Amino acid sequence: DPDLGGDAGDDFAGCDTLLSLGFIYNGDDQDPSYGSFIPSAGFDFMQGPIQKGTASQRAVFKGKYRTGYYNMPMTAFYLFTQSVPNYSDPTLGSYANGALRVRNLMQGKVGNLGTPFVDPLTGKITKFFCPGDPVTGKGWVDGILFPKQDRRMGAVSGPFTLAVGDTQEVVVAQLAAGGVSPIDRLGAVALLKFQDLQVQQVYNNFFNVPNAPA
Repeated sequence: DPDLGGDAGDDFAGCDTLLSLGFIYNGDDQDPSYGSFIPSAGFDFMQGPIQKGTASQRAVFKGKYRTGYYNMPMTAFYLFTQSVPNYSDPTLGSYANGALRVRNLMQGKVGNLGTPFVDPLTGKITKFFCPGDPVTGKGWVDGILFPKQDRRMGAVSGPFTLAVGDTQEVVVAQLAAGGVSPIDRLGAVALLKFQDLQVQQVYNNFFNVPNAPA
C-alpha cells in the first residue's frame, strides 16, 4: 500500500516485466508534499527463488553463483484499489473474500472473480496488470480501466516447490527516484528504471564495484 507523497488518493501503479519491477507514481502533476517534482517508488526482485535450469544457467544463492539453476523473475503483478467493483480490498479474516482473493491476485487474476487479467488494448490474457510504459504512453498503463486512487500492489514470483527443511532465498529491493527539480512525475519513472538496472548489476556482482575516482 505505497501511499506516494502527500496525497495517497491520486496514484497510479505499473510494472516492468523485463526488470521484475513493480512501481507507483503520481497520477497528476501536483502533490502537497513535492509540488510538481514528484518521485516514483518501486519494488524489485533482485534475487527470485531458484529453480533447476540448464547446465549453462546459474543462479545467485547465499552470496554465490549456483550452476545449473536460475532465479525466477517476477511472474505476476497485481493491484487493487478502493471503490472499484471486483478490485476492492480483500477482507481480513474471511476465506472467500480474503484468502481466496489474495490467492487469485498472486496467480495474476482478478481477486474477486478469479478470472484472468485481460489487456484492454489487445484483448489478450496476461498475468501482469498495467505492464505498459507510462513514460511513452505505450501499452496498457494505469488509468485506462479506472481513475487515479489509493493503490495497493503486489509483485509475485512462483510457483516453486519448497521441501520440508529446504531453503529458498528471496531478495527484494525498495527503490525511489526523483522528487527534485527538474524531474517530473513521469521522468521519475524513467529514472527509477535506470537506477534499478544499476542496482541489479551491483547486486549480481555481489557489491564488488569499482572505486570512485579521487
